[in-house]
Order: sequence, then structure tokens, then C-alpha cells
Amino acid sequence: MKSIILHPDAAIREIIRTQLEHLHHVVVHEDTNIAQILVAVAKYRPHFVVAEDPEQIHRGRIVTLFEALSLRVPILWYPPGFIGAAGEGWLTAEISRLLEGSSAHGFAHYSGESRSVLRDLGYAPFEDGAKRNFPAFGDASSLGLAREMAAFAQQVECALTHHATARRYLRQCLLTDRGLRREVAYRAVHSSHKIYWLREHVFRLVGVLSHYLNGVEPAYLPPPAPPSPKLDFLHHTSIAENYYAATSLLMQGIKPSWMSPLRSVLNMKFTGQDEAALLEETLTLAGWSLLLREIAIAQVRVMECALRPEQPWYSTGLPSRALHRATQTFCDFWDLRQLRTNPEHLRLIADGIVVDGVRSPRALSVVPPFGHYVETRTNNSSQT
Repeated sequence: MKSIILHPDAAIREIIRTQLEHLHHVVVHEDTNIAQILVAVAKYRPHFVVAEDPEQIHRGRIVTLFEALSLRVPILWYPPGFIGAAGEGWLTAEISRLLEGSSAHGFAHYSGESRSVLRDLGYAPFEDGAKRNFPAFGDASSLGLAREMAAFAQQVECALTHHATARRYLRQCLLTDRGLRREVAYRAVHSSHKIYWLREHVFRLVGVLSHYLNGVEPAYLPPPAPPSPKLDFLHHTSIAENYYAATSLLMQGIKPSWMSPLRSVLNMKFTGQDEAALLEETLTLAGWSLLLREIAIAQVRVMECALRPEQPWYSTGLPSRALHRATQTFCDFWDLRQLRTNPEHLRLIADGIVVDGVRSPRALSVVPPFGHYVETRTNNSSQT
């Protein structure tokens, strides 16, 4: 077990540390500075904290701080003057009592409107002023902003027609996702080529995004589920619907660094790879599925706000953290860099489309008809 000791007296800290070591516990940190407790707990993630506040000045403050940040780490209040063998016996009993029934709490418990992130000093050269998620770009370009506004406007226009269909499609994709995880885990450990079901699932999730793109016909997107719970088909190469959905994204613009990897996923297939190579592709496909699942959820949520003028979405200050994150994910994925830093424009554009009936010029590419992909895939198949 790992522990942190908080005590103002160095001699008492040493006694407690020795007692814990005798009990085969690891003391990862000792500190007298109450303000450092957050850093210590976040960095070392101890199983419990041993603390003594002889005058009980800070006890309420520490408890309140832990509760406010949902830090579910037991605090063992060491009685003043409780040292020696008696103290060790007391520690043994109290540690057992505190840890009994305690459980770890995962990342999902951060569901509030704010969250603090503490960083190691090694990240100092890469703080917010030098983030690497986007290369630096100069002054905002009015032409670039106009392109981004037109791209977003066209997505909102498509949402007027296809949003309800996209929501149903997403719900079915999420049900498929839930059932597919266990199946794919079994196939992956079994080193089976059936992990390429994940390739089809990746493009189901791409299909959610494609509902909002100019010229896409939802009927020709990848089916969001297998034919039935008891029947499926394992394709050797990507089906025409995958190419249709992928092309719609690549033509209308996503974050450039994602384009080439998405193309590589489209062309993945089993060619007799050894187990190590097969596992590598499995992990790649699983990662794409996980990320696109969250991006698809963010997309639908942003469009839900765009279509509902009554939503408090950047019109009356910052939205909830979850909605803000969804909006930023949406803008990042579609490479809307200037709208990302000026999100208040999103509401103005959406209101113009939904409330005022403004229509944007058809300046962006339209995905070719689905028949083109069927012919292409048929010709390719006949050549092989």
C-alpha cells in the first residue's frame, strides 16, 4: 500500500514513516505543507493519507477540499502523542478498517463543470502557450474564416433534413458497439482474422458524421448494425459503403493529420499476417472505434444545439463543460480552427440557417453518387 504522511513535526513524521515501513507499506511522500496535498495525492495516488493536526486548525479544510474535488482517498487522523509500539498496533487496526470495502474510482466520476489538471515540471516547456495540437498560424484570415463558416453552415443545412436520421443511426451504432466489444476482445486474444469486423464498425461511426455532409444519401451509408443478432458477414475488403462514407469526409475536410491514417484503415484487410502484426492492426482499429464513437456523439450533440435556438449555446456565456468539450471536439475534427477560438459565431450561423432561413452558397465539394463506388469496387474485384 502507498501512503502520504502529513504532519508538522519532522520527528513524528519519522516515527510514523518507520511504523508504516514495518507494516510493509510504502511511504511515497511526506509533507508538512497542507497546500501540497493536492499535488501529492494527484501525483502519487496513495491508498490512504496519514495526517495529524494537533490543533485541528486544518482538519476541516482538508476534509472539505477532498469532498469538493471528489478525492476518495481515506484520511487516517493520527492521535497526538500516539507513538511507539501502541501507535503501530493502532495503525494496523485503523488501516485495515479504512481500506476495507474501499474501491477505486475511475475517470468517469469527473462529471462536474470544472476539473483541475496538475502537471509534472517536465511539461513546463510545453505549457499552453506552445501546445502542439495545431501548428502555429498567423493572424486570422477573413477568407479562411469565411470558408469555415460556410462549411459549418452547410452541415447545419444538412441537419435540417437528416438530423433525426443521424440520431437513430447513432443509437443503433452505440448498441452495435456495446455488443461488439466482447466479441472483438475474444477474437483478438484468439488471434482471429474476425477482428476486421472492427474495420466495418469504424466506418459505421464515420457514417454518423457523413449524415451532415453535402450531397450524402444516408440510405447508402454503412449499415449501423449486422443483419440480425444471429447473422453477420465478414468482408475481406472494405465494402462500397465504407468508401462512400470515407470519401465524404476526406472531400469535405477533416483535420489534415487524420486523413492518411483514415485511408489506411479503409484499406486494412487480412493477408495472413502473423499474430503480432494482427494484434497491431487490432489495436489500431480499436483506437479508431473508440475515438470516432466520442466524435460522433459530439457531432450529434452540437447539431442538436444548432437546431434548437432556445439552447444556451455560447449565446449567454460559456456552456456546460461537457457541451464546451463537445463543441471543441467538433471544431478540431473538422479543422475549423478559427471557429474553435471564436465559438460564439456558431450560434450566429446556426440561427441564420434555422431561424432566418439563410442558405449558404454551394461552395464545397459534393460526394459523387453511390453508384460510382459500386462500379469502382466491382471493377477492382474483377481485376483481382
